[in-house]
Amino acid sequence: AGLREAPVRALDAALRAAFARGAQMQLALTLEAHEFRGLPFADPTALATAERYTDWRLVPERGADGQIATVQVLARDVSDARHAEAKARESERQARATVDALSAQVAILDEQGTIMAVNQAWRDFAAGNSDDPERVLASSNYLEICAAAEGPEAEEAREVAAGMRAVISGERESFSMTYPCHSPDERRWYCVRITRFAGVGPVRVVVAHENVSDRMLAQSALDEHRLKLEELVRTRSRELEAANEQLRRNDERLLAMVELSQCAHELDEAALLQAGLQLALQATGSEAGWLQLTGEALGEPPLRVVLPLAAEANGEARGESHADLSVCVREGQQLRLQLIVHANALPAGGQSAGFADVDRQALQLIADDLWRIVMRHRAGVELRRARDEALAAHHAKSSFLAHVSDEIRAPMNTILGLAQRLRLDPQAAPVAEHLSQIERESQRLVRSIDEVLDLPMAESGKAGARSA
Repeated sequence: AGLREAPVRALDAALRAAFARGAQMQLALTLEAHEFRGLPFADPTALATAERYTDWRLVPERGADGQIATVQVLARDVSDARHAEAKARESERQARATVDALSAQVAILDEQGTIMAVNQAWRDFAAGNSDDPERVLASSNYLEICAAAEGPEAEEAREVAAGMRAVISGERESFSMTYPCHSPDERRWYCVRITRFAGVGPVRVVVAHENVSDRMLAQSALDEHRLKLEELVRTRSRELEAANEQLRRNDERLLAMVELSQCAHELDEAALLQAGLQLALQATGSEAGWLQLTGEALGEPPLRVVLPLAAEANGEARGESHADLSVCVREGQQLRLQLIVHANALPAGGQSAGFADVDRQALQLIADDLWRIVMRHRAGVELRRARDEALAAHHAKSSFLAHVSDEIRAPMNTILGLAQRLRLDPQAAPVAEHLSQIERESQRLVRSIDEVLDLPMAESGKAGARSA
């Protein structure tokens, strides 16, 4: 058949062994394409262009005498099967290399939860993190290992076992969970995904553990940063609310002080100070306080104000407060005004909340404004008193001048009348010149009196009335 020497020798040795031993012999030969075409069982329709794989079976047969008479040689072409096996092995090698290249730790389980195969990442993790790596490799029941886990991650392991049972039984298509798996050296998190093979055939389940530590650490850092931002926002919100509240209180204080300043002329100084102390108590939320003017009023008793206190529920007694807030107003080295408010009393045994810096600032502003209003009020009172005195003096002067002018005018008119009569008498001709001079001087004196009387009339806005 044109076989090479090597196949011929192999067949010859097998035939001799079959005859000599009387036992079947198995032989596998790889033939060249031209060798295969020369064999009597070769398929003439097949185009053998490459090596062909053949299986040979030699079956000895005994004759009537019990000796080996013949040997049946059975040969068949197994090239297609061998090529398919080679392809399958190559495909398996590629698949295994692909799975081994994955960073995730992958294992394939059967319907009982037994490990059938694992990738390189699984083996490396088992070698580096387990005292008994073989315990979680092929032929181990991973489902039972998870169900029987103990230690810090036992709860998560049992949850994974429950998810694994659900996927194996078909209750779920897949299962996934993120769980901690910290080592002494680092904090780690993994995400396990369990999926079932699709299609018909035996139940097979893929278990993959992916290291998600970077993502979890980033998420943890992000959550921590978010919490810090939220706390910062809350802090800023509280600060803004406090600032808005302070602005509102300042607006109310300014409005109240403006109203007090506008109506100050209607009040006496005691009522003005009373109103100012009321504003101080309202601004600080206090229920009691007192105010005292010093300097020229040093010997006067302080002005005290106590607001009506609400009745205590169930007759509970109130404790005393010792937290007072005091501010002063000075002019140079001279103390002019002292304003003190008391912290509200708390139930016996409690502690007073005291006052904040904003309360002190508000109280100081009220004291300063109140002192300015008091000083303006005093200036207004003094101005009104001086005006009243000036008006009284003016009226007295006008009355005096009118009285004096009347006292002078009456005799002067008499003198003028007599002088005129004498000047008209013919017998008084020698003294006519003297009488004319008396008349001229008297008229000049009358004009001077009229001018004196016109002065208070001009001051009172009645100038020109006499001439009219």
